Amino acid sequence: MKKQPIKLHNAWGHLRTVHRHRKEVMKNCFRAGIPLQGLLHDLSKYSPEEFINGCRYFQGSRSPHEGERDDYGYSLAWMHHKGRNKHHPVPESIDGRAGTSTTLNTGRTTTR
Repeated sequence: MKKQPIKLHNAWGHLRTVHRHRKEVMKNCFRAGIPLQGLLHDLSKYSPEEFINGCRYFQGSRSPHEGERDDYGYSLAWMHHKGRNKHHPVPESIDGRAGTSTTLNTGRTTTR
């Protein structure tokens, strides 16, 4: 399957969404007395592995990971994100969809 092209307005929309999300998390982390966690939260979203696919599948109304899952059945960007951010406690879950269970080289099955 050919990858979707990245449109400038999608890239800008994704960047704004990531910035807005991080700003809200930072604000709440500072209030909770954990400023370092707020500053470091979701920095992997700026990595090429996540940012490019986020721009490519940005829709404005749902997660870009859903668009990537629609095309491929999984989201590489989501797997990258969960593997690098400890605020997602189940890094072995492949697709992250609610109500699914997956086993990945750990021998454990997780259900969300």
